[in-house]
Amino acid sequence: MVIRTEVEQLLQSTQLEQVGVEQAERELVLSTSVPVQTISSSGDGNEWLEDIIPAAFAGIVLLSIIMTGMMTLNSSMQEKKDKMAETLLSSVSANQLMQGKILGYFVVGMAQVAVWLLLVIPFAEIFSDFTIIEHLFTPITLLYLLYAILGYLLFASMYVALGATMEDASTASNLTGMMMMLPFLPFALVWVFISDPNGIVSIVASYFPFSASAAMIVRIVMLDELPVLEIVISLLVLVVFVWFMMNAAGKVYRTAMLMSGKNVTPGEIIRMIRHKD
Repeated sequence: MVIRTEVEQLLQSTQLEQVGVEQAERELVLSTSVPVQTISSSGDGNEWLEDIIPAAFAGIVLLSIIMTGMMTLNSSMQEKKDKMAETLLSSVSANQLMQGKILGYFVVGMAQVAVWLLLVIPFAEIFSDFTIIEHLFTPITLLYLLYAILGYLLFASMYVALGATMEDASTASNLTGMMMMLPFLPFALVWVFISDPNGIVSIVASYFPFSASAAMIVRIVMLDELPVLEIVISLLVLVVFVWFMMNAAGKVYRTAMLMSGKNVTPGEIIRMIRHKD
């Protein structure tokens, strides 16, 4: 070690001399030592999981209920194709039928999540030292779930209305196809939300209804401080847009389900939405 130290000092002195450092300055640099102190963490190294677990749970809930919400589209198309809509609408109102579909598939999605948790959590508790349940049921989890539920209501109501406007998925217009892909837009931008949570793209996505849920869940995890004002604004945007979408979907569903023989055009959809009850 002594020989190595001497050789390193000799090499450093030579390098300093080559760049024009004077003898006195070289001696001062080489004689200066920097104290280094090793700090040991008292934690178990799993502190980051405390933030990740609630967000991952909410992401699973959001993805699961969105996937089951897409089933409402197929259900509406099937009922319209099989002429079941006329029979069902003779017993219940269009809004009741639509809301029943949305609620029913929400329960199905949550049941899937419950089954996954019952299968995964016991194994995670046994084979790891980290207690998932302790960090799963926290106040921040309720906030994430609120975002997930609002996102589901938005997408499910849109899917129900779209299903009522189509005779068959293969004959859907380009506009309809684009609307069907909207729920997956934020998943394509997840890396942007992670790498730059305060960037312009992340902030705009937080206020855009179709990406607000996923964007805010990721940003809350990545940011050091809870963005209270942004959370309030994004929740207000989601609530208002969900209310508008539910009302618009109800009008489209009520009229389009009784139309047969062709797909409903975008112009007809706009007229249905603008029609006063």
